[in-house]
This record gives sequence, C-alpha cells and structure tokens, in this order.
Amino acid sequence: MEFQSLCPILPARDLDQTRAFYEAIGFETEGVWEDYGYLIMRRDGAEVHFTHRPQMQAVAGEHAGYLRVREIDALSDHIAGLGLPGDGMPSFCAAADMPWGMREASWIDPNGTFIRAGAFIDHG
Repeated sequence: MEFQSLCPILPARDLDQTRAFYEAIGFETEGVWEDYGYLIMRRDGAEVHFTHRPQMQAVAGEHAGYLRVREIDALSDHIAGLGLPGDGMPSFCAAADMPWGMREASWIDPNGTFIRAGAFIDHG
C-alpha cells in the first residue's frame, strides 16, 4: 500500500477572495464548484482544497498547514513583493533560519489559516 498525497481541506469565508490570495502566491485554480462551495488550488506538487464557510469567524491560527518547498527564499521574496503587512489577516513573515534546522517563512491567509513554508537548511 502506497500513500500518494494528503491535501488539507480548509474553510474559506469567501472563495473568490481566497482564490485571488492563493493565485497571487502562485497557485493555480484546479477547479471551482460553486454549487458545492468547493475550490481546489495547486502549485507544483502541493494541493489545497477549500470549502465555503461564509459564517465562519476567522481566528488567526485556528487552522494551519506546513508546506515543504525547495527554494524558500524565492517563495519568501515573491510573497514579500505582494506588500502584505506583518500582522493581521492576511499577513506575512519573511524567511529566517530556525533552530530546528529549517529555513521558514509563514503567512496568514484572509481566512485566518496559518501556513508555514520551509526547506531544510543546507549545511553543505
């Protein structure tokens, strides 16, 4: 038995706003099913699903995910170019080396979902 992937299903207060936010980060829309309130976004091998929850009270960090990437600095620089603030929803924190051997950046999307993205630090 082989697992192929695990894709989070995250709540979204507004699917159009969520879609625009993730497209700005470089994700592409895989599919939108308005009648079912469902959105799938993909970038390279990463896939995330969103389910429409318009009544949800967004709380920063209530939902979270970890995204492993090969080039964290390129992703961090791209997101920094969007001009997101350092706190609130949405927000962004640029890449930095962490004591656990990862270089990580993070963001909070318009729904309050906290995403941390990281790559192993190459001690070459």
